[in-house]
Amino acid sequence: RYIVVSGGYDENDKVLSTVEILDTTTNEWTMMPNTMQEVRAYHGAVTLNQTDIYVAGGWKTNTCEKISLYQLDPSPYGAGTLGPSLTNDLATGEDFLGIANDARALAQVIALKVLLAPYLLGIIAGWGRGKSFVMEQIFNFLKEYQKINLTNPNTKADFSYCGHIYCVWFDCWTYAKGDLWASLMHQILVNLNDQLSMEKIIGHDLLMEGVSTIEIAQKYDSPNKQEYLKKIFQDDEMREKIETLQA
Repeated sequence: RYIVVSGGYDENDKVLSTVEILDTTTNEWTMMPNTMQEVRAYHGAVTLNQTDIYVAGGWKTNTCEKISLYQLDPSPYGAGTLGPSLTNDLATGEDFLGIANDARALAQVIALKVLLAPYLLGIIAGWGRGKSFVMEQIFNFLKEYQKINLTNPNTKADFSYCGHIYCVWFDCWTYAKGDLWASLMHQILVNLNDQLSMEKIIGHDLLMEGVSTIEIAQKYDSPNKQEYLKKIFQDDEMREKIETLQA
């Protein structure tokens, strides 16, 4: 019923030490009179009982390596309302802010056949403002377009999107201490090779029926997994089963 939100940033990008509680039944926020011991953002938190919340890591003006205890007054909240949980800044999850329509619109623009390259779309925001979440939403919509069945000539003729969509996911923070541009080119080549290999393994017919190479490349993301997938598709009996499921 209750969600505890601690720290983060305000509208001026100031790091906060505040603690607020959302009552999900009334959609009302309550500011707690006592704050955390220090300002934090991007931290993890876990509740071990009805009063003690342990806050770990995060960011102040630099990386925060401390663990501190925040004691919550449980009197306004019933027993069992604050269970053990661990939270962090994630790119996946439920779309509470309703950005799906915006993400779908961006995905549609990116995938349009008539869009002339080169084309650059930037999603600019501060840390923890949801950039990765929006990108993940766009990524999922691009997979949806790959899953559209184009075996019907009329559907194929009216299809507005590119037939081959290749996605490369590059996390620059992972390579920040190395050669960033060389790492980017390596990631592009590896991702493209994986997705092109998936297309070759799956075959033209299943691709036309709506198999997403982006999705399969994510699931079979190692040479061993890809070799296993190749053997499955080379098995005529298994391939017939897959084609039956796609029909």
